[in-house]
Formats: sequence, C-alpha cells, structure tokens
Amino acid sequence: MTSAQLIAPVPAFSVLQSPFVPAPPPLIVTVADASNRVQATYLANVPYTSGISSLTGLQQGYYQWSIATYVQQVLNRAVPNNGLLLGSVTSALPDRVVLGSAQNKDSKLQLQLYFITVK
Repeated sequence: MTSAQLIAPVPAFSVLQSPFVPAPPPLIVTVADASNRVQATYLANVPYTSGISSLTGLQQGYYQWSIATYVQQVLNRAVPNNGLLLGSVTSALPDRVVLGSAQNKDSKLQLQLYFITVK
C-alpha cells in the first residue's frame, strides 16, 4: 500500500446556513477500542480546507488526512480494526458539522487506497 487517505466533505448547506457557527477549524482523530471509546489519539490536528468551486461558485470545504499507518497496522494484524473516531479538538467550541450522515448523501466520506503490485 502506498497511500491511504480519508476525505470528509463538509455539506455546502451547512457552510451556507451557519455563517456565524462555522465548521470546526481542526478535527482530532482518535483510535477506538472494542466498546467504541477513545483509546488513543491518532492525529491531533486535521485542518479544515475550503475554497470556491469552479463549477458552482459556492464555497466548499473538506477535511482530509492520511490513515496509511493505521491501515498498514490493521493489514499486518498489529492492531485490531476497531475504527477511528472524529471530533472537535475541544468541546468548548460552538462549531459543529455533520459529516457523511444519511441525510447528506452528496457528502459521503471517501476512502482512497492506493496499492502497487510487483510481478
């Protein structure tokens, strides 16, 4: 495996409807245990990236981070695959965002895996 990325698009309506409560600037990614509780911090700072779409002219934002180390450890059976949890860096911030919910079918989380096979 050469690369593993997770991309979490922020729905355009959440950016447009809440200009006074924007998406959290950074997210934290933690490793979960079998009970879906935080076990350890995987990434302490996943920045929010935004820009104007050349197709729609609307502001679009997303979070993107590498999970290559985690995926490689799971494939090697070095760690159990209990999943990753996303959250804001602190609960004191009023910033909120819904990523990849059933109501946001156009803003699904995207997993990009790249493998190289040598023959």
